[in-house]
Amino acid sequence: MPEPGGALLVLDYPGRRDEARVQDLGLELDGWQTRYLIAPPLSRELRCADYALHLIDRFGLRRLEVRAILAYCTGAPIAQEMAAALGSPAEPMPLLLFDGAPALPAKIANDFRLAAQQLGGGSRPEDPPLDPEAFTAAALQARPVECFERMKRHLGEIAAQALRADGAGEEEAAAAAADIAAVYLDWLAYLVAGHNTSWPGWNGEVLHLASQRHRFTDAWPGSARTRLCRIETSAGDLLRHPQTRVLTLSFLNDAQHQSRGTACVSAREEVVS
Repeated sequence: MPEPGGALLVLDYPGRRDEARVQDLGLELDGWQTRYLIAPPLSRELRCADYALHLIDRFGLRRLEVRAILAYCTGAPIAQEMAAALGSPAEPMPLLLFDGAPALPAKIANDFRLAAQQLGGGSRPEDPPLDPEAFTAAALQARPVECFERMKRHLGEIAAQALRADGAGEEEAAAAAADIAAVYLDWLAYLVAGHNTSWPGWNGEVLHLASQRHRFTDAWPGSARTRLCRIETSAGDLLRHPQTRVLTLSFLNDAQHQSRGTACVSAREEVVS
Protein backbone atom coordinates (compact mmCIF):
# COMPACT_ATOMS: atom_id res chain seq x y z
CA MET A 1 0.00 0.00 0.00
CA PRO A 2 1.43 3.42 -0.91
CA GLU A 3 2.74 5.60 1.86
CA PRO A 4 0.78 8.81 2.58
CA GLY A 5 1.87 11.69 0.40
CA GLY A 6 3.12 9.63 -2.52
CA ALA A 7 1.38 10.03 -5.87
CA LEU A 8 1.21 8.68 -9.37
CA LEU A 9 1.39 11.23 -12.17
CA VAL A 10 -0.83 10.39 -15.14
CA LEU A 11 -0.67 11.87 -18.63
CA ASP A 12 -3.81 10.90 -20.52
CA TYR A 13 -5.57 13.46 -22.67
CA PRO A 14 -9.16 14.18 -21.58
CA GLY A 15 -12.17 14.43 -23.84
CA ARG A 16 -14.45 12.11 -25.76
CA ARG A 17 -12.92 8.99 -27.26
CA ASP A 18 -13.79 5.34 -27.79
CA GLU A 19 -10.55 4.03 -26.26
CA ALA A 20 -10.39 3.17 -22.56
CA ARG A 21 -8.55 5.54 -20.23
CA VAL A 22 -5.90 5.18 -17.55
CA GLN A 23 -8.65 6.07 -15.09
CA ASP A 24 -10.44 2.87 -16.12
CA LEU A 25 -7.68 0.85 -14.41
CA GLY A 26 -9.16 1.90 -11.05
CA LEU A 27 -5.78 2.32 -9.37
CA GLU A 28 -7.40 4.40 -6.64
CA LEU A 29 -9.25 1.28 -5.49
CA ASP A 30 -5.87 -0.17 -4.50
CA GLY A 31 -4.93 2.90 -2.49
CA TRP A 32 -2.89 4.77 -5.06
CA GLN A 33 -3.15 8.53 -5.14
CA THR A 34 -3.30 9.72 -8.73
CA ARG A 35 -2.81 13.13 -10.29
CA TYR A 36 -4.27 13.50 -13.76
CA LEU A 37 -2.15 16.29 -15.14
CA ILE A 38 -3.72 16.96 -18.53
CA ALA A 39 -6.65 19.08 -17.38
CA PRO A 40 -8.06 22.52 -18.23
CA PRO A 41 -6.68 25.04 -18.69
CA LEU A 42 -4.52 23.07 -21.10
CA SER A 43 -1.02 24.09 -22.05
CA ARG A 44 -0.19 25.51 -25.46
CA GLU A 45 3.55 24.83 -25.16
CA LEU A 46 4.84 23.39 -28.42
CA ARG A 47 8.02 21.65 -27.30
CA CYS A 48 7.92 18.55 -25.19
CA ALA A 49 10.32 19.79 -22.50
CA ASP A 50 8.43 23.09 -22.18
CA TYR A 51 5.09 21.27 -21.93
CA ALA A 52 6.49 19.05 -19.16
CA LEU A 53 7.97 21.99 -17.24
CA HIS A 54 4.66 23.84 -17.51
CA LEU A 55 2.92 20.91 -15.80
CA ILE A 56 5.65 20.59 -13.18
CA ASP A 57 5.34 24.25 -12.26
CA ARG A 58 1.55 24.35 -12.46
CA PHE A 59 1.05 21.45 -10.09
CA GLY A 60 4.08 22.08 -7.88
CA LEU A 61 5.41 18.63 -8.65
CA ARG A 62 8.93 19.28 -7.38
CA ARG A 63 7.44 19.47 -3.87
CA LEU A 64 5.48 16.26 -4.31
CA GLU A 65 6.66 12.75 -3.56
CA VAL A 66 6.15 11.02 -6.89
CA ARG A 67 5.99 7.23 -7.04
CA ALA A 68 5.84 6.79 -10.82
CA ILE A 69 4.73 8.43 -14.04
CA LEU A 70 2.14 6.74 -16.26
CA ALA A 71 1.33 7.86 -19.77
CA TYR A 72 -0.98 6.81 -22.58
CA CYS A 73 -0.18 7.07 -26.28
CA THR A 74 1.33 10.42 -27.34
CA GLY A 75 1.61 11.56 -23.73
CA ALA A 76 4.63 9.25 -23.44
CA PRO A 77 7.30 11.71 -24.66
CA ILE A 78 5.99 14.36 -22.24
CA ALA A 79 6.10 11.80 -19.43
CA GLN A 80 9.71 11.02 -20.32
CA GLU A 81 10.64 14.70 -20.10
CA MET A 82 8.99 14.82 -16.67
CA ALA A 83 10.85 11.70 -15.55
CA ALA A 84 14.14 13.31 -16.55
CA ALA A 85 13.25 16.53 -14.73
CA LEU A 86 11.90 14.98 -11.52
CA GLY A 87 14.20 12.00 -11.03
CA SER A 88 17.94 11.68 -10.57
CA PRO A 89 20.60 9.34 -11.99
CA ALA A 90 20.82 7.61 -8.62
CA GLU A 91 17.04 7.35 -8.22
CA PRO A 92 15.49 7.38 -11.69
CA MET A 93 11.76 7.93 -11.95
CA PRO A 94 9.75 4.78 -12.80
CA LEU A 95 7.99 5.18 -16.14
CA LEU A 96 5.06 3.07 -17.34
CA LEU A 97 3.72 3.56 -20.86
CA PHE A 98 0.55 2.28 -22.49
CA ASP A 99 0.86 2.13 -26.28
CA GLY A 100 3.45 4.87 -25.96
CA ALA A 101 4.52 6.70 -29.11
CA PRO A 102 5.59 10.13 -30.30
CA ALA A 103 3.12 12.18 -32.30
CA LEU A 104 4.03 11.71 -35.95
CA PRO A 105 3.53 14.51 -38.50
CA ALA A 106 0.96 12.41 -40.37
CA LYS A 107 -1.11 12.14 -37.18
CA ILE A 108 -0.98 15.89 -36.63
CA ALA A 109 -1.98 16.57 -40.25
CA ASN A 110 -4.81 14.06 -40.13
CA ASP A 111 -6.25 15.41 -36.89
CA PHE A 112 -6.00 18.96 -38.20
CA ARG A 113 -8.02 17.99 -41.25
CA LEU A 114 -10.60 16.23 -39.08
CA ALA A 115 -10.88 19.38 -36.98
CA ALA A 116 -11.35 21.48 -40.11
CA GLN A 117 -14.03 19.10 -41.33
CA GLN A 118 -15.94 19.21 -38.04
CA LEU A 119 -15.67 22.97 -37.70
CA GLY A 120 -16.90 23.33 -41.25
CA GLY A 121 -20.13 21.56 -40.40
CA GLY A 122 -19.09 18.09 -41.49
CA SER A 123 -18.34 18.85 -45.12
CA ARG A 124 -14.93 17.81 -46.35
CA PRO A 125 -13.02 20.71 -47.94
CA GLU A 126 -12.21 20.14 -51.60
CA ASP A 127 -8.64 21.31 -51.10
CA PRO A 128 -6.38 20.87 -48.06
CA PRO A 129 -6.98 23.91 -45.82
CA LEU A 130 -3.30 24.26 -45.00
CA ASP A 131 -0.01 23.93 -46.83
CA PRO A 132 1.30 20.37 -46.31
CA GLU A 133 4.72 21.88 -45.58
CA ALA A 134 3.35 22.94 -42.20
CA PHE A 135 3.19 19.26 -41.22
CA THR A 136 6.68 18.10 -42.11
CA ALA A 137 8.93 16.93 -39.29
CA ALA A 138 11.47 19.63 -40.17
CA ALA A 139 8.92 22.46 -40.03
CA LEU A 140 7.28 21.27 -36.82
CA GLN A 141 10.66 21.03 -35.11
CA ALA A 142 12.25 24.21 -36.45
CA ARG A 143 9.19 26.49 -36.59
CA PRO A 144 6.51 25.06 -34.27
CA VAL A 145 5.03 28.47 -33.40
CA GLU A 146 4.64 29.41 -37.06
CA CYS A 147 3.07 26.04 -37.90
CA PHE A 148 0.68 26.23 -34.96
CA GLU A 149 -0.35 29.82 -35.70
CA ARG A 150 -1.21 28.80 -39.24
CA MET A 151 -3.36 25.96 -37.91
CA LYS A 152 -5.00 28.37 -35.49
CA ARG A 153 -5.74 30.94 -38.18
CA HIS A 154 -7.18 28.39 -40.60
CA LEU A 155 -9.39 26.70 -38.02
CA GLY A 156 -10.64 30.06 -36.82
CA GLU A 157 -11.51 31.10 -40.35
CA ILE A 158 -13.34 27.84 -41.06
CA ALA A 159 -15.33 28.05 -37.82
CA ALA A 160 -16.24 31.70 -38.42
CA GLN A 161 -17.35 30.96 -41.97
CA ALA A 162 -19.64 28.18 -40.75
CA LEU A 163 -21.14 30.46 -38.09
CA ARG A 164 -21.74 33.25 -40.60
CA ALA A 165 -23.46 30.76 -42.86
CA ASP A 166 -25.80 30.03 -39.94
CA GLY A 167 -26.66 33.72 -39.62
CA ALA A 168 -24.15 35.01 -37.08
CA GLY A 169 -22.81 38.52 -37.46
CA GLU A 170 -19.15 39.23 -38.18
CA GLU A 171 -18.07 40.08 -34.62
CA GLU A 172 -20.22 37.36 -33.07
CA ALA A 173 -18.83 34.77 -35.48
CA ALA A 174 -15.22 35.77 -34.81
CA ALA A 175 -15.61 35.59 -31.02
CA ALA A 176 -17.50 32.29 -31.03
CA ALA A 177 -15.12 30.77 -33.57
CA ALA A 178 -12.14 31.42 -31.31
CA ASP A 179 -13.83 29.61 -28.42
CA ILE A 180 -14.94 26.67 -30.54
CA ALA A 181 -11.58 26.24 -32.27
CA ALA A 182 -9.75 26.33 -28.94
CA VAL A 183 -10.90 22.80 -28.12
CA TYR A 184 -9.20 21.46 -31.23
CA LEU A 185 -6.14 23.68 -30.85
CA ASP A 186 -5.44 22.42 -27.33
CA TRP A 187 -5.26 18.91 -28.75
CA LEU A 188 -3.09 19.94 -31.69
CA ALA A 189 -0.68 21.73 -29.35
CA TYR A 190 -0.43 18.55 -27.27
CA LEU A 191 0.43 16.59 -30.43
CA VAL A 192 3.01 19.11 -31.62
CA ALA A 193 4.67 19.01 -28.20
CA GLY A 194 4.62 15.21 -28.29
CA HIS A 195 6.38 15.39 -31.63
CA ASN A 196 9.05 17.86 -30.55
CA THR A 197 10.80 15.70 -27.99
CA SER A 198 14.52 15.52 -27.26
CA TRP A 199 14.26 11.94 -25.90
CA PRO A 200 16.20 12.81 -22.73
CA GLY A 201 18.04 10.03 -20.90
CA TRP A 202 17.12 9.58 -17.25
CA ASN A 203 18.92 6.33 -16.34
CA GLY A 204 15.62 4.55 -15.81
CA GLU A 205 13.77 1.58 -17.22
CA VAL A 206 10.53 1.67 -19.16
CA LEU A 207 7.77 -0.87 -18.84
CA HIS A 208 5.82 -0.58 -22.07
CA LEU A 209 2.43 -2.30 -22.17
CA ALA A 210 1.45 -2.51 -25.82
CA SER A 211 -1.72 -3.66 -27.53
CA GLN A 212 -1.63 -6.38 -30.16
CA ARG A 213 -0.99 -4.17 -33.19
CA HIS A 214 0.92 -1.30 -31.63
CA ARG A 215 3.94 -0.54 -33.81
CA PHE A 216 6.22 1.67 -31.69
CA THR A 217 7.81 -1.23 -29.80
CA ASP A 218 11.56 -0.81 -30.26
CA ALA A 219 13.83 0.11 -27.37
CA TRP A 220 12.46 3.34 -25.93
CA PRO A 221 14.87 6.17 -26.82
CA GLY A 222 16.60 7.55 -23.74
CA SER A 223 15.81 4.61 -21.47
CA ALA A 224 18.42 2.45 -19.78
CA ARG A 225 16.32 -0.61 -20.60
CA THR A 226 12.93 -1.29 -22.16
CA ARG A 227 10.63 -4.08 -21.03
CA LEU A 228 7.85 -4.65 -23.54
CA CYS A 229 4.77 -6.64 -22.58
CA ARG A 230 2.45 -7.30 -25.46
CA ILE A 231 -1.20 -7.61 -24.39
CA GLU A 232 -3.38 -9.60 -26.78
CA THR A 233 -6.07 -6.97 -27.13
CA SER A 234 -6.99 -3.99 -29.29
CA ALA A 235 -5.68 -0.50 -28.69
CA GLY A 236 -9.16 0.61 -27.67
CA ASP A 237 -9.43 -2.05 -24.97
CA LEU A 238 -5.85 -1.95 -23.69
CA LEU A 239 -6.65 0.11 -20.59
CA ARG A 240 -9.71 -1.93 -19.66
CA HIS A 241 -8.06 -5.30 -20.12
CA PRO A 242 -7.62 -7.16 -16.80
CA GLN A 243 -4.09 -8.20 -17.74
CA THR A 244 -3.09 -4.56 -18.09
CA ARG A 245 -4.32 -3.86 -14.58
CA VAL A 246 -2.42 -6.83 -13.13
CA LEU A 247 0.81 -5.78 -14.80
CA THR A 248 0.36 -2.15 -13.81
CA LEU A 249 -0.13 -3.00 -10.14
CA SER A 250 2.84 -5.38 -10.24
CA PHE A 251 5.00 -2.60 -11.68
CA LEU A 252 3.82 -0.08 -9.10
CA ASN A 253 4.36 -2.44 -6.18
CA ASP A 254 7.87 -3.27 -7.41
CA ALA A 255 8.62 0.44 -7.78
CA GLN A 256 7.22 1.04 -4.29
CA HIS A 257 9.72 -1.43 -2.86
CA GLN A 258 12.54 -0.20 -5.10
CA SER A 259 12.71 -3.52 -6.89
CA ARG A 260 14.23 -3.58 -10.35
CA GLY A 261 12.20 -6.58 -11.50
CA THR A 262 8.75 -6.39 -13.01
CA ALA A 263 6.72 -9.56 -13.53
CA CYS A 264 4.88 -9.88 -16.82
CA VAL A 265 2.21 -12.37 -15.83
CA SER A 266 0.48 -14.20 -18.70
CA ALA A 267 1.70 -11.72 -21.25
CA ARG A 268 4.16 -12.02 -24.10
CA GLU A 269 7.28 -10.28 -22.81
CA GLU A 270 10.23 -9.00 -24.75
CA VAL A 271 13.27 -7.17 -23.44
CA VAL A 272 14.25 -4.65 -26.10
CA SER A 273 17.80 -3.45 -25.98
